[in-house]
Parts: sequence; structure tokens; C-alpha cells
Amino acid sequence: MKKRFCKLGRYWLGAVCVVSVCGLTYSCSDDYDLPTTTPSWLGSSIYDYLKDERDYTNFVRLIDDLDYAEVLAKTGSKTLFVANDSAFDEFYKNNQWGVHSYNELSLSQKKLLLNSVMINNAYLLEMMSSVEGPVKGQCLRRETAVAVTDSITHLSAEQLPITYNEEDKDYWARFRDPNKGGIWIAMDNTVPMMTHFLPAQMSNNNITDMDFEYVVGKTRDKNDAFIYGSKVVEQDITCQNGYINRLDQVLITPPNIAEMLRTNGHTNIFSHMVDRFSAPFYNESLTKAYQLLYGNTVDSVFQKRYFSKVSQGGGALSSDAGTDPIGNPSGNAVSYALNYDPGWNTYMASEGKTPKEQDMAAVFAPSDNKLYEYFFAENGGGRFLLEAYAPDLIGSVRGETDYENIYRCIDQIPLDVIQALINNLMKDSFCNSVPSKFETIKDDAQDPMLDETHYQYIDTVLLANNGAIYVMDEVLTPAKYAAVSAPALVAEDMHIFNWALNQVQLNSIKVDFYAYLLAMSSRLSFFVPKDDFYYVDPVSFAWGIGNQRVLYYTWDKATSKVKCTAYDYDYDFATGTGVIGEPQATTTVSTGEYEDRLADMLQTHTIVHSDNTKTQGIDETSTGIECDKNYFIAKNGAPIYVKDATKRENGCMVRGAWLSAGEEMAKVIRFDDKTEETNGNGNGMAYEIDKPMQPAIESVFSTLYNNPEFKNFYDLCQTDIEVLEELGLTKSTEQRRYEIFVNDNGLPCYDKTNGSLVSSATNVRFFNNYRYTVYVPTNDAIQEAIDKGLPTWERIREFIEKMKADETVDEEEWKEQGLAMVSALINFLKYHFHDETVYADIPALKEDADGYETATLNSATGTYMKLYVSSTGNGTLQVRDAVNQTRTITSNNNLMTRDYVLNASGTSARTISASSFAVVHGIDGVLNYKELEGGRYDSDWSTPTAAKKYLAKYRIIE
Repeated sequence: MKKRFCKLGRYWLGAVCVVSVCGLTYSCSDDYDLPTTTPSWLGSSIYDYLKDERDYTNFVRLIDDLDYAEVLAKTGSKTLFVANDSAFDEFYKNNQWGVHSYNELSLSQKKLLLNSVMINNAYLLEMMSSVEGPVKGQCLRRETAVAVTDSITHLSAEQLPITYNEEDKDYWARFRDPNKGGIWIAMDNTVPMMTHFLPAQMSNNNITDMDFEYVVGKTRDKNDAFIYGSKVVEQDITCQNGYINRLDQVLITPPNIAEMLRTNGHTNIFSHMVDRFSAPFYNESLTKAYQLLYGNTVDSVFQKRYFSKVSQGGGALSSDAGTDPIGNPSGNAVSYALNYDPGWNTYMASEGKTPKEQDMAAVFAPSDNKLYEYFFAENGGGRFLLEAYAPDLIGSVRGETDYENIYRCIDQIPLDVIQALINNLMKDSFCNSVPSKFETIKDDAQDPMLDETHYQYIDTVLLANNGAIYVMDEVLTPAKYAAVSAPALVAEDMHIFNWALNQVQLNSIKVDFYAYLLAMSSRLSFFVPKDDFYYVDPVSFAWGIGNQRVLYYTWDKATSKVKCTAYDYDYDFATGTGVIGEPQATTTVSTGEYEDRLADMLQTHTIVHSDNTKTQGIDETSTGIECDKNYFIAKNGAPIYVKDATKRENGCMVRGAWLSAGEEMAKVIRFDDKTEETNGNGNGMAYEIDKPMQPAIESVFSTLYNNPEFKNFYDLCQTDIEVLEELGLTKSTEQRRYEIFVNDNGLPCYDKTNGSLVSSATNVRFFNNYRYTVYVPTNDAIQEAIDKGLPTWERIREFIEKMKADETVDEEEWKEQGLAMVSALINFLKYHFHDETVYADIPALKEDADGYETATLNSATGTYMKLYVSSTGNGTLQVRDAVNQTRTITSNNNLMTRDYVLNASGTSARTISASSFAVVHGIDGVLNYKELEGGRYDSDWSTPTAAKKYLAKYRIIE
């Protein structure tokens, strides 16, 4: 009969452990004195129970051999998970150590068998899922009695990690020296933990029985408890100093993730990749502890650690201090890192913020044959990496088991590149990575990485002491390899753009453009200029004639950073030609300046395609730029003109909104298909071009001023401030509402006939960092409208003078009439500006029933007046206004502009704060936002009553 505690004895144990038997405390200490006697009424100890039962002889021998009998025979606080003799008999038949009897067990193996199933507190099994509070259902794992010194082992030279990349720092090299004889090492300096699957924890974390079956490889009933894969078949055997739980098999605590990857035999390639991030760190305390136990036969003990964002203690391991304590004690910073240290036994999820007891890690490790296919098959997802970094070595690999040559090839991929693949497969939460939650797991682009079909790709699941390893018959490639940014990642002549992409911020402005280009839900075209390029600095056009410059970007291989030098740029405003001069010896381009232009270039060189089937009959999300059109819109609204897109690197040419007179368009010199259709995963096309595309330096103001055919419209846009003052609008904030152009630190306008400064107030007031279309009626059309009573600033001034001279007229009433005249003029002009850019292009354009909102507001209803645009194709555009008049564009069309907002004005300007892009089209008639009464404009202010009626509906309020 089992020697269980009586009810009184159970209460006594609760008193000793301060109610820890009920799981209400978690800090019963081992630092107790062992009493020499036991109360006469108390039952047996853990040791006596096991010895008396007679079917635990193997386990009792472990206790005796390790001198633990006295501890387990006296009062204390322990929880043991034991196996009986029949379980040991099965263990001796087949185990990972190859031992066939107790006598063949080594001392370290005995320590592992005992200490890994012993917890230094007394817990009822039900309460083992509770954490301090108590909070039930939170605890997944607990520390065991294993000591770090138990895991110290000796690795020979051939067992040590190796790298075949000469640029890697090989931290293990000195221990591979035959004269060194290998290394004494602990695989981690934290204690291995016990993972238990208990009903409360599984329920609380929504871990299903199906999840358990996938992970453990066994089925379970509702109330079953498992320690790793060992089932608890008899639980809560109560002894005077703790609890015993019997398992159905001998339990060996598995190694950590890193070691399991290395030793399981199916993930050799992935393990080798991971080990490139490892290094041996000297540990003085481990050395002394080991010497205390075993003498001074070992002079140094190291621990294996991995450079990672989260490691022991919850912080990053980003320095190699400790790898060479004599030669370089302070160490050096390391720039590459895994998401976390896979060898960290007491791993803490959520970047070290989740307590170690509540979760562990998960790794989706590809099997060897799948990684081989990924890198070496002709259509493999990682083939492009080897073609970039090891083109001469690919042919040396003789098959999927030629590991040395496989490693040699893959190792040529730089650490900061290969880490993207590894980190994509390392997930920080086991609880959130079980199969039932696959669809919630995100990749490096924060897109879904898995779906319900990926169950079939699980070859096996290995439980490590700090996480689960899903051995996959598939390589889950990172978005970084599949995206349009991938070619820049590996190319030897695209370092500048790749560097810019990977900056979280440029010029103190958060850009995170890398994350944007990883979005697999988008269809992108990404243009990357080859390294060492000239870029005309648009900001320098704010500094006055003769002060323009070109920025020369180069890549410094020694520092792996961008360098930028300023050159003189002799620009002729009359002809639009420019000549690059000498370097500006006395000018230093600040980091903020050249990063600012790079951030702008990233925007102007990226097209985000959309489905235009409804209006143009073209779905760009399928075609990209390879469709029947020339004009495309970049991410920030900048126009890109594409010629012969289907010729790709054999003739495709592109340009931005500005091209110096006589200069050739940028040529596509390399093309990379990164589409989902071709690769199974991807988001578009990447094009390397021989130089960057230049954005516009012409504003809407400059375009209107310097085009004689736009003169009448331009003149109407020049607000007469004195007129506004006469009407009582004396505050600058009031006056601003009636201005078309304002000074918002834009680029000044110069007369292209003589180079003189025209104005610095060149920004369209109601542009707001977006893209727009402007329609400019011919001079004749404007004059015809004026003849029909459209007010001009001169006529408004004349009206005011006439009213002022007539003392019989009520001042308030005539000012109301004057304000109606001004409002009618401004509303007329603003109606020729609408949101979105519409180009006269090749495809036909169906009229969108929703139309385009203009800048003219019906203040009574709060709605913007609309225009409706269509095209018959081949460079035509028709514009229908609110009164169903249809106008056609003239030959003055597709004039591309950009209104800059700089951080300061004049020579103080250094960076681009914002900008708006617009296309200007000439049209053959004016556009009206309302019916003309009697065919005339002036009927709206002919009387004070008419003026009030007009202003009630169309007053300028913004």
C-alpha cells in the first residue's frame, strides 16, 4: 500500500513550506538545516518512499551515487519526477547516450538524470502552472536542480564551429589549433529549465490538443500532464519533504535550441549558419567552480554565446569582450545579431520582458535537403545570394551531403545578409507559435508568414529546454530576400541605396523605407541608381543664381558608409542646360543634407502600382510599368516617365520630372523579377539604372510665368494686397486666404529670358504635400471670360475707387460687393486646380463618376466643386466642368512641376521639409463651377443683394 501522508501530515508539510504545497508561494529555500529526527507521527521522506517501494532501484542508486540521500531523507522542499525500474529497462534498450545498463552511466549523465527532474520547491502538480501572485495558468517551465557545472564538456577541434568566410572573425580558430586540444565549455551559463504541459497553462494560452500532438508527438486527454514528452502517470505522491510524480519513461532534459540544431542530424546546414554568430566567452566563475569540483586540471572554462539582440539578463550581446580576455579584454562592438540567443537556457520572450517561466522560443528550421534546394537549385529562393557572393564556388558542391563545400558556399554570404533568413525563422514566443496560431505569425515585413497549409510542411518537432524547433520541409524565405529591395541588398554596385534603405531615419526623420519595401501586399517598381552618382541638388536653387551645386555620392568600402562631395553646377536658366564644374573645396556637405536628399530619392524612385482597370483598363498590380502607358506616379507623388518598359535592360529608359536640356534619360542596366507570379513570393520588379532620376525644379508659379501662352491666367493669380486692405482685410491671415501663391520657403522663380529674380512667393497656397493637376486656359479664353464680366484685379480696384468717390453709396454694401468680386475671381482660379495628377498618356481614360475635387469650396454645403476628366487616348484629355462644358487640352501639356517647402528661405535653406507635385495642362477654354446668370460673371455682384447671395454660398473660408 502506498505510504501517503495522513491529513494531519499534509497540514504539517504546508507549515514547513509556508503553504507552498498549495502553490501559494514560490521561494522555499534550499538553505535549510537538515534535522536529525522526524516527528513520530510523520510519514516517510522522498528517499524512504522510493527505497521502500522497491521498483525504483535505479533512481535510488542515482540518489545514493550522487550523495543526495541525506537531503531527500530529511525534511525539506522538493518536487521529483521519477521513473520506475520498468521505465529504466526500456531506456537501456534505446537511448541517445547508447548506454545499456546503469553501470554504463557516467557521472555527468547521472547528475543530469537526477537533477533535471528535481525542482527545489514542493508543488502540487496542479499548481505548477501558477506564477507568483498567485496567477494560475501562466507557468510553462521551471528551473531544475541542474547546475551549470554539470553541463561543462570538452569539445575537440573538429567539433567546434567554423566559418569559411575570410571576412568573418573566427572566434573559434585558436581552439582548433591541434596544440590547444580543443576547449572546455558550457553551452550556456544559465540553468536548464523543465517544460511542462499542464491543463491550466494550455487552456490559458489557447494551446490545443492538436498543438500538443504536433509539438510532442503524442495524444493527450483533457487532464493529462506531461513533462516534455513524458506523461505523468501517477501524481502528487505526498512525502514529508515534498512530492513525487511518476513518469511513464525516463526523462532526459533536452539541450537548448542551438545544441539541438547541431546534434539532431537533420538541421546541419541551418545549425552551421546559426553558429557563425557564436563565440566562446571566458567565464571566471565557471572556471573556479569547475576547479573546485574537479581540481585544477582545467585552466579555463568558456561558455558558448550568440551575438544577439536579446541574451542573458535580457540585454543584447553586441560586444565580443570576453572572447579574448588577455589579448583584447575590452573587446569590439559587433554589428550583426540574431533576434535572440538560441543557447540561452533561461530565455525570456518579448525582448527579455516576459518572465522566463511563462514562455520560450520557437524556430522554424529548414531541413538539410530543403536548404540545399533553396540555395543550390536553379530556381531556389536563395540562389541569387550565392550568385552574388559565391558564383565561383557553386559548381564545387557535389550534392546535398557535401557539407563542407555547402558550408563554404553559404558562408560567403555576409553575416548582415544571412541574418535576415535566420531571424525570420526565429520567433520569440512558443505560446504564440503553436500550429493553431500559424496564421497569426508574422514575417520580417509583418505580413502573415504561415497559413493552415503549412501543417503539411512540418517534418518533425523537437523540444529543446528553451523552445521548440519545427523542422520544416520548406524554407520560409524572408521578405527581405523576396522584395524589390533584395537586389540592392546583394549587389556590389548598389551600396548607397541599400544603406539608405536600412536606416531607420535619415536626417533625423523617421523613414523606415526598408519596412515599406517589404510589404508583400503591394506591387512595386523600384529603381536603384548604381553607386557613385551625381545628383543635382534642388535645394541649391534657393540660393540664387550662380550658387547651384551637384552632389556626388560615393560608397566608402573601408567604412561601409556613404560619402558625399559638392561640385559647382553652372546652370543656365534661359536654356535649361547645366555643366558640372570643380569640387567645392571649401564646402562640406553635412550628413543631414545628403541624407535628406537620399530620403527624397528613395521616394521618387519607388512606384506603388494600383489597379486602374476601372478608368484606364490597366491593372498595374499585374503589369507593373510594362503596360501601355508612359507616366507613372512615385510614392511621394513625383512623376516618372518610362519609355520602352518591356525592353527592360535592353533598352528601357526612365526619367523624373526634370532633365537638363540635351541630357539623356536614365538607362535600365539590370532587371530583377521579384514578383509573386515568378517566385511564389514577391512584390514587384527592381531596376538598376545608370544614374538617378531628377525631380522637378520648376514650380507651378515658374511654369505659368515663363510660358507666354499662360500669361493672362498668371496675371489673375497675382493677388493685389492693397485691394484686400481697401476691403477691410488687413490681417495677413485673412489676406492669405485670397492668395494663390505664397512664400512658404519654396524655390524662387527666375525669368528665363534674362535670368532675373521674379518672385520668392512661388508656392500654391492650398497645396498640401500631395499631387495635383492644374488646367490653364489660353490667353484668348481668359480674355473672353473677362469680356463676360470675370473680374480682374484692375477692375476690382477701379470699382473700389468709384465707390469711394460716391458718398451716396453705403460703404458696407459696396465692400460686400467688392469682396464678392474678389471671391468670384479666386474661386474661378481655384476651380482650375484639382487633387490627383492626370497625365495625357497613351491609354484611353474613362470618366470617373466620382470626379476630382478642386480647390473651390461651396462653403454652404462644405463640399468641394468637382471636375470630370476623360481621354480618347494617345495624349488627349477632355475636362468637363460643373456646367457640362467640355474642354480639350492644348499642345502645352504634361508640364511637370514641384512646389518645394524648404526648412528655411534663401541661402539658409538646407533640407526639404515637404513638397507637392503637379502637372500643368493648357486647355482651350475656361472651366466654370456654376452657371452664369445671363451668360455673365458680374451678375453675382451687380447689386449688394446679389453679392450677399453669392457670398452665402461661395465665401472664401480657407
